[in-house]
Amino acid sequence: MKQITVSVEDDLYQRAEARATELDKSLPVIVRELIVGFTTRKGDFGDLKRLEEDTVAKIRERGIRFSASDRLSRAELHDRNALR
Repeated sequence: MKQITVSVEDDLYQRAEARATELDKSLPVIVRELIVGFTTRKGDFGDLKRLEEDTVAKIRERGIRFSASDRLSRAELHDRNALR
């Protein structure tokens, strides 16, 4: 079995360790599961895409519509005086 050394910022490590504790798992077990998933899915983001499609469908069912024309122009976006 090979060992992997990964360096992360202290706050990221603390958050990851706390989350692993919430899941009643050790951090090495979590990392191992992530690597197994990463190597077996082969870039399959189907679940994420289905989740996104379901979310969009739910928003549309509620009658909420979005349009590009509703967005701010680039100039309006960067106009800091308009925010005051």
